[in-house]
Amino acid sequence: MNFPSDGQRAAPAAALFDAAWTAAKAAGVTRLADITRLDRIGLPVWQAVRPMSRALSVHQGKGADQDTAKLGALLEAVESDAAERFEAEGPEASWNDLPADERPDHIADLARHRDRTPPADTTHQWIAATRVDGSRLHVPLASASLDFTRFADSPFERASAGLATGSTREEAQRTALHELIERDAVSAFHAADMFERLECELDERTIPFGWFAALHGRVREAGAALRLFVLPSLTATPVIGAGVSDATKGARPYAGSVGYAAHPDPELALFQAISEALQSRLTFIAGARDDCWPWLYTEERRGIMATLAPPPAPMIDPLPFDSIEPGDRDVERLVEKLAARGFDETAFLDIAQTGPFHIVRAFCPGLGSLGKERRA
Repeated sequence: MNFPSDGQRAAPAAALFDAAWTAAKAAGVTRLADITRLDRIGLPVWQAVRPMSRALSVHQGKGADQDTAKLGALLEAVESDAAERFEAEGPEASWNDLPADERPDHIADLARHRDRTPPADTTHQWIAATRVDGSRLHVPLASASLDFTRFADSPFERASAGLATGSTREEAQRTALHELIERDAVSAFHAADMFERLECELDERTIPFGWFAALHGRVREAGAALRLFVLPSLTATPVIGAGVSDATKGARPYAGSVGYAAHPDPELALFQAISEALQSRLTFIAGARDDCWPWLYTEERRGIMATLAPPPAPMIDPLPFDSIEPGDRDVERLVEKLAARGFDETAFLDIAQTGPFHIVRAFCPGLGSLGKERRA
């Protein structure tokens, strides 16, 4: 089965493996494991284990082939380690005390929960990210760091969304920004009513790729069902949501696993979303990752129905695949499109450079995330 490869990557996975392995060992990775065959579907999925992590200790990668999956697992470990160790000089100040042109307009955009606005007169440590025009935007150090042994009481959002690695700085920035666009689209999709979500369903019969037909067949042979959705995004970037539901199993991880992806190429967005859903399924089959809580294996829930949409309605026609237009690849164009929609504070923070790999964090205050809704 020949899966599509990401043509916007600057270098092929096989050419980067040795450098990634060297960086991963320096980051504390002690084991690289192939978990592909724990499931019957066959999508390549690998795990990199980093016991001394201050975030998750098990990192995963999936892809069109074994090389891509191995590289993904290693680089996820490397970028997490870099973000856990990240330190930078910056002011200790309240939001009120920061220069008005160097802080986000709305402090609530930085909060864990939009309805719990951090006090504007409380002192925090800030660091300067850089806007596309070269000006500074101060963001909380707590939001840039993945060291979860620190900042436990921080009122600011803490997540890995917007953290990315590339073999060039532009590649890392593009990947990081697409992840923020994806999470915002997911947040808006979840906030929509069930009829709006059903109107986003993709007609699988219109998908023309041989790899999709073969992979969909393997999903069915495993006793599972696949549903696909096109999630509207602020930048018109293709964002796909995929859900894999196994009706033969009652426990939540198998009843519904989901994946999302944003990519300028609709075919790549489709493949990456399905891959993410299948990787999520394998995560719980393997059971090794830190957040595979025991109760998730006993909680009965038809997760896919609750997470994406109710069963299809006969009066709502699904979308044809060829209705999805390609998106912009250029970082500056994406930033301009976000600004045109009222989100004009996009900035990037260089976390580290490890060997040939650039690790970058993107910020766009006001976008939705898995933890909060988009600013109205």
